[in-house]
Amino acid sequence: MGYQNSTFLLAVYGCIDTASRKILWLKVWVTNSDLLRVGRWYLDYLYETKTIAVYLRMDKGTETGKMATMHTFLRSHHGDLDETTDSVIYGPSTSNQIERWWRELHERLEKFFKMNLCWLKDNGHYDPKSEQHRMLLAYIMIPLLQRELDTFKDCVWNSHRIRAQKDTVLPSGIPDHIHNFPEEYSLEQCELPVTNEQLREVAEISGVLDVSDDFLEPDFRRRCERILPDIHEIEAKDFWRAYLYLKDNFNA
Repeated sequence: MGYQNSTFLLAVYGCIDTASRKILWLKVWVTNSDLLRVGRWYLDYLYETKTIAVYLRMDKGTETGKMATMHTFLRSHHGDLDETTDSVIYGPSTSNQIERWWRELHERLEKFFKMNLCWLKDNGHYDPKSEQHRMLLAYIMIPLLQRELDTFKDCVWNSHRIRAQKDTVLPSGIPDHIHNFPEEYSLEQCELPVTNEQLREVAEISGVLDVSDDFLEPDFRRRCERILPDIHEIEAKDFWRAYLYLKDNFNA
């Protein structure tokens, strides 16, 4: 599931486990509609866990095609399905567990950043039609938002207790604990193993390793780093000041 703000060139893409409601991964980039980029994120997660879900549910969008192909290819090694394409379930985002989670993220993160982002735009400091402004903002915001998303995922959402809900058969409890000990909640472990060899094969066939590891051109990044080298030390409350400083000195 993805969210993108085209005005500020910030996009979030994530994956959640349906039964436990544990957020498995969250990524922020300049776009979430690049099928190779989304596939690369999926591959990185598989390399980290060495497991694959029995079923993968997703929107039927252009950005999910590569991930779906990778999933069905890897599922073909297990021999439990007549049609491995049945392991991918398509449905509208409003039916996905992660769609409901976006509301929580909006309350905790987006509103905080959105106020200052809109201030930059409304006061003429940020022009959404300027490629330079968009990339300068991305230089600051993407690593900052990734840190905030990681903290939210690990320390807030996956650690909070979900109360029993009358309209669902899913268990109440802490997402991390439900995911790690499903049998204690009358659930079954539905992950299947994948090998490094299988992952290397799907990486080569899919071409997802061909995408750049950076959202900026090398020269543009070098110019930014000369002005603001310690990007990871910028605090969330100060991002707008950092952007103004970077913008004022970029063409000096």
